[in-house]
Amino acid sequence: MCIRDSYHRVLGNHMSKLLREHIEAFRSIEKDLGYTIEEGLKKVRTSRDFDTYFTSYVCKYHTAFNYYRKASSVLRIDDIRTPILFISAMDDPVIKSSIIPFKECLVNDYVMVATHPCGGHVGFFTGLNPKQWFAEPALGYFEALEKYYKERKK
Repeated sequence: MCIRDSYHRVLGNHMSKLLREHIEAFRSIEKDLGYTIEEGLKKVRTSRDFDTYFTSYVCKYHTAFNYYRKASSVLRIDDIRTPILFISAMDDPVIKSSIIPFKECLVNDYVMVATHPCGGHVGFFTGLNPKQWFAEPALGYFEALEKYYKERKK
């Protein structure tokens, strides 16, 4: 089993636990699901399962595949007109490096992508004594933006 599989199991369990804790607030979705929340939760083993049985229906996508495809930010990269920095770790257990939209980002002058070989999902940790690495490239990005806009005003 790879780290990605473990991560999806842990995330699926965590999301299921949260749903159980707030189950009464979600009772109204059962009519759209066609099964009780408890029945759906029995089938959840991974985050994809959770998205299949719950997220996709709540968000009106009806399948996890449609949810992942249609809710993806890659569909909106062309529309970005404010400078933005996307940061990703190449070992992210959720977002595989093969699906990072490098080509889409390269054709938009407002978009910059920063990657690091390790860091996991959202945490951006690296090194033997793990520290978050995102602050350094983010600070460099903002300093470069500031310099660009100051020079443009001259």
